[in-house]
Amino acid sequence: MKTEEVFKTKRVACTIAVHWIQAEIIHGLQSGHINLQRDSLRAIGEMIGLKNEPQKIKHHLGSLVKLGVIDIVNNQYIYKK
Repeated sequence: MKTEEVFKTKRVACTIAVHWIQAEIIHGLQSGHINLQRDSLRAIGEMIGLKNEPQKIKHHLGSLVKLGVIDIVNNQYIYKK
């Protein structure tokens, strides 16, 4: 099921259709509860209600990279604020 998510940065605001897991990751990033450099994939999954499914988190982070919401720098995910 897709969810519409309003993604705002200092430069632009847009609405994109994302999966509910991606929406939860974006909300966690915006609120500061999720830190991509500090938190493991398993920890991020537990924060959004997925227990023991780090492969799903990795898949959805990859989708957010394709959408331009986050970047990969030196093999680490970076949230574009």
